[in-house]
Amino acid sequence: MSSEDERQFARAVIARVLESHARSEITAGRTPPDQSEEAELAYGIHAALYGVGLDDEGSDVMLDLEAAGGIVSIGGDSTAAGEVAAALAIQCATSPWSGDVQVTAADLPEGLDEVGDDRIRLVTGLGGELDRFEQEIGALRADVLTGRMSRHGRVTSHVLVAGSEPDDAVAQRLASLVGAGRQALAEEVVCDWDVVCTLLQRSRRASTPRDETDALSRALGLVRGEAFTAVPEGRYGWVARDDMPRTMSRVLVDAAKRLCDLNDDDPGRAASAAQAGLLICPGSQPLWRELIRASYAENGPAGIHRTLDQMSTALQGIALEAETEALVEELLPDTSSMPSSG
Repeated sequence: MSSEDERQFARAVIARVLESHARSEITAGRTPPDQSEEAELAYGIHAALYGVGLDDEGSDVMLDLEAAGGIVSIGGDSTAAGEVAAALAIQCATSPWSGDVQVTAADLPEGLDEVGDDRIRLVTGLGGELDRFEQEIGALRADVLTGRMSRHGRVTSHVLVAGSEPDDAVAQRLASLVGAGRQALAEEVVCDWDVVCTLLQRSRRASTPRDETDALSRALGLVRGEAFTAVPEGRYGWVARDDMPRTMSRVLVDAAKRLCDLNDDDPGRAASAAQAGLLICPGSQPLWRELIRASYAENGPAGIHRTLDQMSTALQGIALEAETEALVEELLPDTSSMPSSG
């Protein structure tokens, strides 16, 4: 496979992965990545994708080291296996798309580190290297748990290539490093947003209004306030550059509006739905209008006055939308009751 063939193959892989990612984001109720975000994603999709030869039918065989899920072992004749390992190390250090990949090679021919740029380093054994990697992984795990990692900062990938079979102790340490380096949560660890997305998906698949109402109510019951507002200063800095808070707000506001519609004959429950949505987006005037209607249906003008006082505080400095003004004037013809938002 020529360099141009490899680039074309990699582009096709990127396109398929990005399309799949966009579909999964839409399914989960999130906004798919825009052009700049796709470029960021594409940067690392094939950083560790390499050709390892041809199959019996003459087709190119590509190996994605980052998606391999563990240690990649080369079997067969030991001499041939060593040559394949050396070739793989060279590809990792010289391919045009893996500029952030660093290669550490052990028990491979001398002079290998003279190939390409400074991305390949020869060592005599893996023991000392594993000590260093274990320290780096430990620091990385601490940063993840305390929220100090940058969401979009590019993290250098490391490839360890050995020309001979490691002993059991080294192999076990390697396996532990592979698992730790991925920083994945165990399957049983679930965050509130995961639960919310699952419940919202369930609401869309519900066969009866009762089931839809139940799923939406449970999802909104997890809302405690605006997304990430209680995060300590200096933590989760990527949030300021990420679309997640806006996406969460939009999705939950839509859920609250839908729950209000489902409870249009029960003003108490409709009011609760609107209030739940306003917890995450206090400036949502569509939800304030839902709450105004519910308050009027339940408590008449007195209920509206209380709601208008709350809305005035929440919308301080924000102009009222025409629909909001029209609703208040309809329910309270005395325009002097209109709150000031200036």
